Amino acid sequence: RPRRRAGVKTLWKRIEHSLAALSDDTLASLRGSVDPTQLAEATSELGRRLPRDLTDSYAIHDGQREGIALMGGYWLLPIERVVAEWRVFKTLHDSGEFAGKPTDSDGGARTEWWNPGWLPVAGDGSGDFYCVDLAPARGGRKGQVIHFAHDEAVRRVVAESFRAWLETFADDLNDGAYRASDGDGLVPV
Repeated sequence: RPRRRAGVKTLWKRIEHSLAALSDDTLASLRGSVDPTQLAEATSELGRRLPRDLTDSYAIHDGQREGIALMGGYWLLPIERVVAEWRVFKTLHDSGEFAGKPTDSDGGARTEWWNPGWLPVAGDGSGDFYCVDLAPARGGRKGQVIHFAHDEAVRRVVAESFRAWLETFADDLNDGAYRASDGDGLVPV
């Protein structure tokens, strides 16, 4: 019998429990739930329906305060920052800035420098993001999480969904794969 997948709410409880034992600063960096009106406005501007697991997560935590790493140097972006980052990339995309830039994929992600269907949900402050992919390539899955690095041409699929990405993080926390770093959040062991 297949194992029942934990929902986003359960995963956040696991993550919060692990953070309470590991890093009070990181736990305190998590913001409260997103304002539903703000989420609706963001969805409207993005022009795409957001996956349920992503909206469920924002209903619990609207990202984090910037500068406190949660996932190996990346912090979760509040929905207003998701839209702001997406807007910058969309403007560059629409101006032709990325046309002809060579890219590759490990399969499932488009071989484009950037696509308006990619929503940056976690960033490192240096132009690298984890994105929820709403426009996957053939063989990909809508809602998968991809890694976008501003100085690398390969677009990698890192999880089949936002929920699966959170679950991997919760499992990694439980397995001791992260440690607290003096006021900077979590770093991989």
